[in-house]
Amino acid sequence: MLYQITLSLHNVLRLALVVVAVWALFRAFTGWLGKGGWLPADRKASKLYPILLDIQVVVGVALYAGISPLMRTATANIPAAMANKELRFYLVEHISAIVIALALAHIGKVRAMRQTDTVARHKTLFFWYGASFLMVLSRIPWNRPLFPGLH
Repeated sequence: MLYQITLSLHNVLRLALVVVAVWALFRAFTGWLGKGGWLPADRKASKLYPILLDIQVVVGVALYAGISPLMRTATANIPAAMANKELRFYLVEHISAIVIALALAHIGKVRAMRQTDTVARHKTLFFWYGASFLMVLSRIPWNRPLFPGLH
């Protein structure tokens, strides 16, 4: 039961993260190309993406640390898991890409906030958040149902 609730939360956060990332990238892109100022919506979007990514990682680490039966199977025999495409994906590829995405988002946020020019701030956020979001998109298991266990 705990597993299904946690995995469902992770899946719902996945969708929220995609929506917020698109919003943050849109704000950064339009601010950069439109040579706009730094508006309250820009501040909100630039904060919300890394915060949601942080929450998503915490929930994912809970799954990774033992709530997930898939991860218990994978960690019980790592050499065998590495030979299995699905287990290797979750054991190594998924978490590695998301940790990189998390680092890119936070580095980008810090670098952008150090910019005094708002156009440069938007541009910095666009490229760093864009790279982060591409990492996220590359390792989302799209075939997973939103609410596992419900048919």
